[in-house]
Amino acid sequence: MTKETEKLNKLIQNDKELEYSLDELSLNLEEYYNYEDQFSVTELQIINKILQYHNYEPIFDFINEPNHKLIYQYLNDFAEEYLNDFDLSQRKPEILFRTDDDGDQYIYELLKKDIKATGMYVIPEGPNNSTTMAEIEFDEFDEKNVSIAEYLNNTISKLYDEIKRSLIDFDPDEQFDQLWVPNDRISAREMLRILDEDQEFFNDVANRM
Repeated sequence: MTKETEKLNKLIQNDKELEYSLDELSLNLEEYYNYEDQFSVTELQIINKILQYHNYEPIFDFINEPNHKLIYQYLNDFAEEYLNDFDLSQRKPEILFRTDDDGDQYIYELLKKDIKATGMYVIPEGPNNSTTMAEIEFDEFDEKNVSIAEYLNNTISKLYDEIKRSLIDFDPDEQFDQLWVPNDRISAREMLRILDEDQEFFNDVANRM
């Protein structure tokens, strides 16, 4: 067990509020002997932020990134993992962040240019490439009175609910009316069959969420 892991474990054992904050992100800290190997850099940086919120010194040796950058990266990672785990992306997951003045941004450009995001959306995709959209707006983060763990937990819950809603609300008839144009490649009957298959897939995923 590394000294950082051992030190954090001791703090958790003696501080139930700290333990609760860490549990909000479902990191399963007690299962591992080396947190640096188990968790991403973003997750370890967030653990440092949680420690600071509870008046402890950071344990893991990383650059002290601003809260908003860690929040955006964590939410992007969560959404990407979620879409992949439920096979809701046939290619690289579509995850974009809304901004007031810079349009919609992927995470790389958002962080590189240090742009403030006002919300985000993801595009769940069915096996036949039908898509839905789940979008949330971000609440302001009051870092003095709310831990980053609580903020992320609440924001992830909103995103989770919106993804599930978007899957349930997928309407193959509405999609057909929006997309169908007579052509030689696919018949109207075949397109409706494809849309119905994707609706069945989306409903199955929603039921498993």
